[in-house]
This record gives sequence, structure tokens and C-alpha cells, in this order.
Amino acid sequence: MRIDLKNIGNFLLDRYLLILLLVFTLTIITSIGLSNFKLDASSDALVLESDESLKTYREAEDEFGDSSFLIVTYEPKNELFSEYSLKKISQLEIDLKNIDGVDSVLSILDAPIFFQPRVGLSEVSDNLKNLTDPEVDLNLAKEEIINNPIYKELIISNDGKITAMQVVLKGNREYNQLINSRYEILEKLDSREPLTSKTTNQLQNDLENINTRISEINNQESEFNKLLIAEIRQTLDIYRDAINDCYRYDGVH
Repeated sequence: MRIDLKNIGNFLLDRYLLILLLVFTLTIITSIGLSNFKLDASSDALVLESDESLKTYREAEDEFGDSSFLIVTYEPKNELFSEYSLKKISQLEIDLKNIDGVDSVLSILDAPIFFQPRVGLSEVSDNLKNLTDPEVDLNLAKEEIINNPIYKELIISNDGKITAMQVVLKGNREYNQLINSRYEILEKLDSREPLTSKTTNQLQNDLENINTRISEINNQESEFNKLLIAEIRQTLDIYRDAINDCYRYDGVH
């Protein structure tokens, strides 16, 4: 069947006012519910429920801990390895730890100093110190940390002027338990083991309830994290004269 584009074009042009009115009406109708639109950008919403890679990732989280964290970079006006700058880092670390929602803080102060004094490899485990140890020579410690491939460009810049702090956020136990329960239900539904219709319906209902609760927690966590990051920024503002800060949030939830 041949489509006469010329006649279609003439038809649309003759009724352009009606078409504009329809487009305008549809725009108004769809915009009414726009305020209720929510985009769930969590990992569980962006991948399939049965995704094996996400499942493996979740299992690694259970074994090694949550992966949600912020990175704060610290660039003091004074020498980074001076007592003044290290004291500022220590004070900031304490203030950040006291914020509700922060699980722990790791900074250059927690980095082990291996070779002061220099010893053999067999004695290293008995010789661990950090920058807070009064016996540590800060100049030698700076040289060791900058040249250590474990620390270089992770907690310290190449020039030794900027360091990074990891602010680890607390996980949600209920959320993790729900995720595990969901995997268990999905495995039962996908298994070759025969299930009665009653059992199948019950599992599907449980799965729907779990997904609803997970969505609710995601919304709650989103609002809580906004307040949490705002409080962290307020804390950093106290040290603004000595800090250049940047943030990275690796959110799983």
C-alpha cells in the first residue's frame, strides 16, 4: 500500500490548531503527575533481580563490609607533615566520626610506618607505627609514605601536599536482610523443585512485599543521606581555611 505523504502533510497543516490543542492538553495531563515521579537509581533498580554479578557483589559486601563511603581531600596551607596539619587532620577525623551515619574514618594518620627504624622483613610486624607516634620522624615518614606504592596516589599525592580521607558510612541492616531474603525467594522460584500453586503464590506475595519495603527504605536512605552529606559539609566548613574538599559517594543502596 502506497502512503501519500503529500495528502498527510496537507491534512496536518489544515488542522494544525487542533493538533496543537491536543499536544497542549496531553502536556498538561502528564505534568499533573510529574511531581509524584521518582527515579530509583539504586543498584537493585538498575539491574535485573536475578543478576548473578550483583548477587556476587552483595555476598562480597556481607563478607567484607558495606562499600558506601565519601572521599575528602585535605590540602593544608602549611606543610602536610607538620604537627599543626596532622593535628587538624586528627581533629577533623574525630568530628566526622561523631556524625550520626558515619561508621568510621580512615586517614593518613592510620597509615602504618614500616621502617622507623629500618628493620628486616621478619621484624616489620613488630615495628609498626603511625604518624601519631612521638618516635616517628615526620620528614622520614613523609619520604616513606610518598614512595610507598601502596599509599602513592591513594592517600597521598605525588608531591606530598594533598592527602585523602575515607569516610565510611553505616549500612542498613534491615535492607541487607531484605536483599538476602529476596535472593532466597528467587532461588526457590527458579529452582527445578516442584512447588504447589499455594507455595508459589505465597512466595510471589512475599517477594512483592519485600520489594515494596526495599523501595521504602531506598526513599528513606536517600533523604537521610542528603542530611548526612549536608552535616559533613558543615563540619568541613569549620576547617575551610585549611581544606580543599571534594566528595565522592559510592552508593549501593
